[in-house]
Amino acid sequence: MATIRIALIAVIGLTGLIAATCIDFTGAPAGFGWLACQANGADSDGDGLTDDDETNIYGTNPNDPDTDDDGLTDGQEVIIYGSNPLSTDTDHDGLTDKFEVDHGLNPNQPDTDGDQLYDGEEEDYELDPLDPDCDNDGLLDGIEIDMETDPLDADTDDDGFDDGEEVNYYLTSPLLDDTDGDGLDDYEEVTEYYTNPLSADTDYDGLSDYDELIEYETDPVILDTDDDGLSDGEEVLEYETDPNLVDTDGDGLSDKEEVKTYKTDPLKSDTDGDQLTDYEEVMEYGTSPILSDTDGDGLSDYEELFEYETDPLLDDTDDDNLLDGEEIALGLDPFNPDMDEDGLLDGDEVSLETDPEIPDSDGDGLLDGAEVNEYGSNPRRADTDRDGLSDYDEIMVYGTDPTKTDTDGDGLDDKEEVDSGQDPADADNDDDGLLDGEEITRGTDPAIPDTDGDGLLDGAEVYEHSTNPLNADSDGDGLSDGEEVSVYATDPLNIDTDSDSLDDFEEVASGYDPKNPDMDGDRIPDGHEVITYGTSPTRRDTDGDNLSDYEEIMELRTNPLKMDTDDDQLDDNEELELGFDPNDGDMDDDLLLDGEEYVLGLDVRDPDYDQDGLPDGEEVHVYDTDPFNPDSDGDGLLDGEEAYGKTDPNNPDTDGDGVIDSEDALPWINNYYLIIGGAAIIFIILGLGVCHYFFGLTSARRANIRLKKGPPGGSDAIS
Repeated sequence: MATIRIALIAVIGLTGLIAATCIDFTGAPAGFGWLACQANGADSDGDGLTDDDETNIYGTNPNDPDTDDDGLTDGQEVIIYGSNPLSTDTDHDGLTDKFEVDHGLNPNQPDTDGDQLYDGEEEDYELDPLDPDCDNDGLLDGIEIDMETDPLDADTDDDGFDDGEEVNYYLTSPLLDDTDGDGLDDYEEVTEYYTNPLSADTDYDGLSDYDELIEYETDPVILDTDDDGLSDGEEVLEYETDPNLVDTDGDGLSDKEEVKTYKTDPLKSDTDGDQLTDYEEVMEYGTSPILSDTDGDGLSDYEELFEYETDPLLDDTDDDNLLDGEEIALGLDPFNPDMDEDGLLDGDEVSLETDPEIPDSDGDGLLDGAEVNEYGSNPRRADTDRDGLSDYDEIMVYGTDPTKTDTDGDGLDDKEEVDSGQDPADADNDDDGLLDGEEITRGTDPAIPDTDGDGLLDGAEVYEHSTNPLNADSDGDGLSDGEEVSVYATDPLNIDTDSDSLDDFEEVASGYDPKNPDMDGDRIPDGHEVITYGTSPTRRDTDGDNLSDYEEIMELRTNPLKMDTDDDQLDDNEELELGFDPNDGDMDDDLLLDGEEYVLGLDVRDPDYDQDGLPDGEEVHVYDTDPFNPDSDGDGLLDGEEAYGKTDPNNPDTDGDGVIDSEDALPWINNYYLIIGGAAIIFIILGLGVCHYFFGLTSARRANIRLKKGPPGGSDAIS
């Protein structure tokens, strides 16, 4: 055993004390780096740690050189390796400290090579715990275990790329040779086709990279292989066109133009089957390639162009309100708008059911066009209004309207008026504003303009005033309709025009204005003033107290017929100006009217102005004291104290004993009698005191004798 002695300088605590300590390192085999330390004191188990340190510092067994039985002495663990002598596996990596030391591993680091696997796990997986990437594929062994790749196989999925390349560079799966599942290996996509191994459809055209390369022979990295404006996927999956041809049906329009612009079929050169190619319709004739009859006139575009030479873009070539197809079907000329030259277009004649080849269909002497366009009559009926006069006679002879049985609208047919010799064009013979027919219906005389003689024309009564032309006083208020309208300007239909509760006649008779509901402007209707309140409708202030009737009735609730509502000797307006209540004659309830208090100079809101305990009214009317002086007689007592204390508030010496009431104990009893009575009372009290003294002494002596004898049955005396 070799023994090495060295001197250590140990700095102890904060005292700065320096001690020289001799430590022996023993038991270390020649050529090996372990040392066993023996410091000052005993080392019973020879492990290089003193018994004292093992017990007090490390908690190890001073009699067992290898406390945790891991094959390393406690001294080796503490001094050489820095491991825990109480744990067989200091770093909890699944390997004992001795195993890690023997195999060059760090017993204090669970993952010696930093590959995200504990050293013990690496042993389980048969990996080298000192090599972080055993297969050199660019992925740490721990990451490979997590990703479920083989840490001993650089290319787990055998796709030609190392696992590290797939994960770190291409982002492909190292477990799948075809990450995107498009039928092409990742290696092929990257190195041969330059497609995206992470996307089954590199160009996002709706076709997988495999389908483009193998089935359709399109370019998997170009969205639109034939550059026709449609993606390869649209052509194959949606339109079934050839993704390698710009114009699948060879009609001169690209597939995109057909699908997106013209909505034609890219697989048919003549989409609408009208014998014109889609290109011809679009580029040459301007017709619709998806409608065989572009203008919807009943003739195909081809027929219009090559058979009838009409315009395929105009449904009515001659603009006669008939479609070209209809004219052909009826045998009419699609280039002549009015074949019978009667002033009506052929189409209008067909609509009106007249004959487009006969100018006067009903034979009434008027051309069809004139009846329709000038007179508004029916070209299929000789007497349009069926009033017994032909359209020709009404227009040319009588000047009446052939479309109205009663041209002047007076309630009589034109034929009736002609037969009776009347003018069928004059509706009001008496010019009263009522039609003759209406007068007959209402019962008025069509020859008299004012049937009821009330001064108003019958027509004015009906249409302007809504009055009864057969009743001179429509509202029955005693005034004729003419008087109400022309003289008083009142409402002839309202008995009380101004709604003031007084009839118009009553107001006129009383000299009031029947159109003004509040003549005096006091905001109370005249009728209410007369009927309800008895006030004057022509005076704003009936009682003359300078308050309007409205203020008194509606706001103050005072009497508009009485200047002093509360009879307190102050007018209502005067009270308001003073801030008093005009409805309360005694505001402070002190038995003095507010007017009395105001004249005397007292406060109407303070019942006891001088604060002597007596209401002002009692002072004035009951005790005749001064309400301004709390001590009217100057005896030092308040008037209230004297009034309620039986003394005279107007006499300073109520009992006349020469002592003023405030200094007199009994101011209502003369002191002479009080002195005599007091002396008698004192004599009686002194006599009673003497008796009590003698009787009390005798009782005390008896009690003292009993105490000395002691309590009954006791042996000790109480002193």
